[in-house]
Amino acid sequence: MKIYLVRHGETAFNAEKKYLGQTDCPLTDNGIKQSQLVAEKLKKFNIDLIYFSPIKRAEQTAQIINKYLEKPSFPLDHLVEWKMLPTRFEGMTASEIGEQNIKLIKNDDDVIFDDAESFSSLIKRCRHLIDHLKTNHINDSILIVTHDNFCRALFGLIFHKESFSKSLMADLIDNISLDHTGISLLEYSKTRLTNKEMLKLIFWNLT
Repeated sequence: MKIYLVRHGETAFNAEKKYLGQTDCPLTDNGIKQSQLVAEKLKKFNIDLIYFSPIKRAEQTAQIINKYLEKPSFPLDHLVEWKMLPTRFEGMTASEIGEQNIKLIKNDDDVIFDDAESFSSLIKRCRHLIDHLKTNHINDSILIVTHDNFCRALFGLIFHKESFSKSLMADLIDNISLDHTGISLLEYSKTRLTNKEMLKLIFWNLT
């Protein structure tokens, strides 16, 4: 099983470096162009089907890509972005949000505040996705159009497994860049040392 992850194209909030969360925000003209360019690149990967986050920016990206690929395409709620801060912060820059509020993302306290999503809920969604794909698509090549922090959470589960924590997720947010419409590949196959079938990161952020 191969899983091609693509982050959605650029939105106005992204261009202005504003926190977006789960707010519906359409692609900019640049985001549309990014989606068209990545669609051309994806043609060579022999994709069997597409899943996408139902949030507008990801759905729009998937629709543009599928004009080129013409594959079965389905929304999947598991793929929505991690709402790591409450709605009231969406549309704000990091300086407007403030250091004290940003620190809430970087500790291992998994208490939910306001309408944010807990880290444990995010990881539960990631595990459900993996189980769904293993059960239904073990021999397929799947394209997933989603969000940068959902991709990072999947990477974290591969790197850290059961020890993956909220503070480690914060490290991934700080240290792993994922460009708009960058392609990453996960593969479920046997490992070299243990010969066990596991999910592996093959490459990330191909642009």
